[in-house]
Amino acid sequence: MSFESCGVPNCIYQILIDESSCAPCGNGYCFYHSKHPSDACWILKRSTRWPGASVIFMNEPEISQLIDLMDTDVITSEVETLRPGHRVAKNSHEVRQGYHYGVYSLESEVAAIQALKRGGIRVPMTFLKPADSKHHFRLQYCYQSFIQGHIRSVAKWFISLENTQFDKIGSPTFSNGDIVIGPLIERQPPLITPPYFNGPYRNLQERYLSTIDTRLNMLRARIFTTAQEELDSYLVLLELKEIILGSEELEKDGTFFIRHGDDHWDHMRATEDGEVTGVIDWEWAYTTSKEEAFSAPGSLLPHNLMDSDNDKDLSFHEEALVAAYESLGRADLGRCVRNGRKYSRLIATFKATWASVEDLRCLRRGFLGRLGGEYEHEETREHWTERMKIKHKDDEGLRYFLENPLPEPILPSDDDSEAK
Repeated sequence: MSFESCGVPNCIYQILIDESSCAPCGNGYCFYHSKHPSDACWILKRSTRWPGASVIFMNEPEISQLIDLMDTDVITSEVETLRPGHRVAKNSHEVRQGYHYGVYSLESEVAAIQALKRGGIRVPMTFLKPADSKHHFRLQYCYQSFIQGHIRSVAKWFISLENTQFDKIGSPTFSNGDIVIGPLIERQPPLITPPYFNGPYRNLQERYLSTIDTRLNMLRARIFTTAQEELDSYLVLLELKEIILGSEELEKDGTFFIRHGDDHWDHMRATEDGEVTGVIDWEWAYTTSKEEAFSAPGSLLPHNLMDSDNDKDLSFHEEALVAAYESLGRADLGRCVRNGRKYSRLIATFKATWASVEDLRCLRRGFLGRLGGEYEHEETREHWTERMKIKHKDDEGLRYFLENPLPEPILPSDDDSEAK
């Protein structure tokens, strides 16, 4: 596994962040060049591409090359071998675009789904590419069966997740044919060299501190985020570390459950009357504590959650899920939803390495049970940033950022490009 090189010629850095692509030209860029102005995109000037080009178009010729590698006869043979007694009546395929880490996330997705399937949970049957496949070795894929999803049915489905339990925190994978918990596959890889990912972990405190420390180190090396965002990301991580270290709830070892990791409504399948028949797309699945695993899925949360510091008043959908759990005799899972906003905010923060002042206030209150005089009721981002600079003034990484700001990125000139 490796990461692509920056789209700027002669740049020595690689593309490590999802948000680094330029919509007009479709190229990816390193942390240093990722924020070049789209209206001055030098590649666009020499390209037939246009602003708003489709994802498929922007990723040519890779998409066409993938399609050319697919052999319908091989696919038919493999499916009929995997499903003895079944015949393929029609063979068609679709290329789905997304940010994935190749074999790592694909194998983890299949392992997670098979573990859930063995626990009697409604998910599609899923199979890895056969080891003896006649397809090109670089073509990585899996097979899934087709499945055909009222809030009470959703609650029942979540309750069924208890059938699959593990003793570590990480991502499901295979070891000698057995499903085990391996390193945690994160959207932003914490390491730029193999094995790329850390873990597994004994508890959530260990898991989150590991991610915080690796991201802090990458920020100090200036290889993680954009120049414009590094100071803000660094201060957020310092605050998160203090909160995580002080939380007794996150220190608990014990039994862990699978969380989907990308829980949008479009991943849930249901009948016309609302009965959940299964959930798809498990490539970001990971194991975690009961409190985090059964906190409300992101699709039930208010869209403006980061703008509010009120975690006591739940949304209509969250209250409906709490009521559904209670009607099924699972008030304990209802409490996971009612007290779970802090996990929702924590998950969102680690996805973006960013948090609003309201997020941080709620995380401190949720995990530590107090604000401790750390946060005023109303505070602007600018005031928070200045206060954090004073609070963490002895941190060597922070001092380095403040004393050595990165210059604005310099893009190749027209003359440089033509000379090359």
